[in-house]
Amino acid sequence: IQYGFEKLKFNRIFLRLLADNYVAMKIYLNVGFKKEGIARKMVLIDNVYTDIIFMSMLIEEFNR
Repeated sequence: IQYGFEKLKFNRIFLRLLADNYVAMKIYLNVGFKKEGIARKMVLIDNVYTDIIFMSMLIEEFNR
């Protein structure tokens, strides 16, 4: 994250994860990412459609 904001001069870093990945969600929230939205039933895994959560962090939200 630091490299993206400081070296590459990104304004925004985003990610997406499976909605049931609670461990990753907790980590991303703890480092400062914010939930942006949910793409409902976006991917098919083991014959079940699963939601995807989108998260992002803006440069002004980055804790140095």
